[in-house]
Amino acid sequence: MQISFYTFLVISKEKDYYKFMSKLRDIMYSIGGFILSIGLPFTHIFGYVGGIFGLPALFDRKKLTYVKSVVIMMCAFLLYCIILAIFAEKKSLAFIGTLNYFAHWIIPFVLGICLGKRAMRFLKIYVVMITVVIVIGLCSFIGIFPKMLLGEKIWSEGMLWCFHHHNALAGMLILAIPIAFHLGGLYAMIFPILSVGLILTGSRGYFIATPLLIIGIVLYAIKKGSKYWIILIILTILISGVALLTSDVRNRVDTMFGGKWQTDLPAYSRLGYWQIAGWIFQENPIFGIGPGQLRTRTDLIQKLEEHNFSIDEKTAQIKHLHNFYLTTLAETGIVGLLFILSILYLLGKKLWNSGELGKLFGWGYFAFLIGNLFDSQMRGPSAAMDLFFLSGLIMAISAHSDTNKKHRESLVVE
Repeated sequence: MQISFYTFLVISKEKDYYKFMSKLRDIMYSIGGFILSIGLPFTHIFGYVGGIFGLPALFDRKKLTYVKSVVIMMCAFLLYCIILAIFAEKKSLAFIGTLNYFAHWIIPFVLGICLGKRAMRFLKIYVVMITVVIVIGLCSFIGIFPKMLLGEKIWSEGMLWCFHHHNALAGMLILAIPIAFHLGGLYAMIFPILSVGLILTGSRGYFIATPLLIIGIVLYAIKKGSKYWIILIILTILISGVALLTSDVRNRVDTMFGGKWQTDLPAYSRLGYWQIAGWIFQENPIFGIGPGQLRTRTDLIQKLEEHNFSIDEKTAQIKHLHNFYLTTLAETGIVGLLFILSILYLLGKKLWNSGELGKLFGWGYFAFLIGNLFDSQMRGPSAAMDLFFLSGLIMAISAHSDTNKKHRESLVVE
């Protein structure tokens, strides 16, 4: 079979074009990865900027094959939210709410996956940068640095904020701690720093979830059979205990677990928010009121007052219900909640099957899900972007490891 010179040139040019586009795509992935891994610990704005470079990852079917089920379910939920937004009362809020899931979940996740064999590098960068953020916060706590930097809270109201809301920071730390522990070596020294940071956030919802993370880390250490790991865990617990007892966070814990939560408005108001979820569920249990439509329901604030409930909403608008799952139920109904639970199940399953790192991170992931029973960091931007970006990186590391293993096995067979 003869091929004409013209046909040969066309084929060569096509190959050069695809090779060039593939290289350009990889460069964009790296730029996006650097921006997210360096910037996310400081502010979610870097997540949006880096996400622009991650957009080509949406069409990289080869690399997304490993997580196809998760991505398909995410896209199905996004489509469902778009349909709800079309019929929503305040369409602008509905489409913004829908776009948030795209920007906070899908883009960071697919970018993390598509970083492939470079994923471990970005994972380490993220851990180092969030440690830098916590060190800045600790310096502010002891008075070396001011309480505010660049117009953002570092240490405020007796809690660690570090450029984020203190609850979002707690969510980020509960995800980063198991990664630092797994990396070992010098990174193991980061583990106590992040743990103290978690305590000083004063996030009571994540305090409730923390024992699950501790169990996972202890089981991992026992499996490794190293006395060094056990000693490190004990020292970290002792240091964290001292930080708790010597800071204002102790008062928050005492209020919550000492039977005084009825006198703490932020804690007590959760009951009011959850009551709102019940009323909305009675209105529309199947499809909810639509993404972002909680802000339009000022009538429910008045209804709370009539039923002697108090909430700490300062803007006279309800942004979320301090429970991610109830917020999802209220805005997207039973159908939306089933979509979300399916996504979280598939994501957790993939993480658990992503080697030792995936299993250990999985304990932090499940602790994060428990923390979202008391707040809505899963909606993002802070913490949600971190969760999906880190999950993508960990799955990419696992996929690359599996590929290398299969290649080594094929060489042995040959």
